[in-house]
Amino acid sequence: MQKKIILITTCLLFTLSQEAFAQSKKNSEKEKNPVTAVDAKKAEPKKGPKPYNKVIDSTAVTQKGLIDIHKIEDKYLFEIPETLLGSDIMTITRYSKTPAGGGIFGGEEINRQVIKWEKGQNNNILLRSVTLVMVSPDEDKPIAQAVKNSTADPIIGNYDILAIKKDSTGKKDIGYVIDLTSTFDADVQTFSLDPIKKQSLNIQAFQKDRSFIQKISSFPVNTEIRTVKTFTTVPPRISPTPSPQVGVDFPSALDAGVITVELNTSMILLPKTPMRKRNFDARVGYFANQYDVFEEESQKSETETFAVRWRLEPKSSEDAQKQKKGELIEPKKPIVYYIDPATPEKWKNTSSKE
Repeated sequence: MQKKIILITTCLLFTLSQEAFAQSKKNSEKEKNPVTAVDAKKAEPKKGPKPYNKVIDSTAVTQKGLIDIHKIEDKYLFEIPETLLGSDIMTITRYSKTPAGGGIFGGEEINRQVIKWEKGQNNNILLRSVTLVMVSPDEDKPIAQAVKNSTADPIIGNYDILAIKKDSTGKKDIGYVIDLTSTFDADVQTFSLDPIKKQSLNIQAFQKDRSFIQKISSFPVNTEIRTVKTFTTVPPRISPTPSPQVGVDFPSALDAGVITVELNTSMILLPKTPMRKRNFDARVGYFANQYDVFEEESQKSETETFAVRWRLEPKSSEDAQKQKKGELIEPKKPIVYYIDPATPEKWKNTSSKE
């Protein structure tokens, strides 16, 4: 009887040992190949656009314009029209307010860049920066595709479509709602200072917690974004021997270790039909620009230099004939200068003929 009990006990211990070994082996395999219940769970599918009235609800403060802007709490939602996709938009960023003593002043231009919106592949909108250095006039020839393959425009923004606005039939898309808050309260180079300007002003790291969107306004042909940005600066160095100074030390940076600037970015829709180019002639006082031209039958690329000028056109064919005869006419779109409100009153006297 005693032997039988010992035998049963031995078998029980052996069974328990096997189970313990199996469990230990299982745990070891999990550590080596961590496929857990969480990993095995299928990834949640990406949430698609919501109904328009669920995103743009009664709490939204809306401005109509080139791009409809919807402000909901601290978010700025841009409604990109379908008709705007692929269109060239000029963005111009200027200083609105600057620190004193750095040689920069409010109103000066910082950055000028062409952008365009593009529909992505997975319910998203892409924002590209357009760099024009090579073109091909032969759009229906293989050389045009070769030029496109060598001029890819960088993607500077990728935004989920939050909602899609439909037309009255409910079948056609006419607008895409995206959130651009994180673009304009950040330090995206296209809408801010480039690295060279930052080096010349001894600007260092962007301070997110002290930067924000001040306001966004939209008009029929342009949208205006006013932002406040704070940066740390490079601390001044003490050198026993005189050495050339790399950048400018702002007095406010020496006092506080940071600087704050206000910037204004204008988004302006460019005409669908570009102005006819005028070749540059060094004998005429125009500024100039250039790009390389690749043609199907050419043996090499040619550099085309053109004059940078205002788009002044006659109002009608009759005016065009008068212009050819040397008569003075009013342009279709006159050149308009706007005077800064900070200009002293004595320089604002527009009634003077002098």
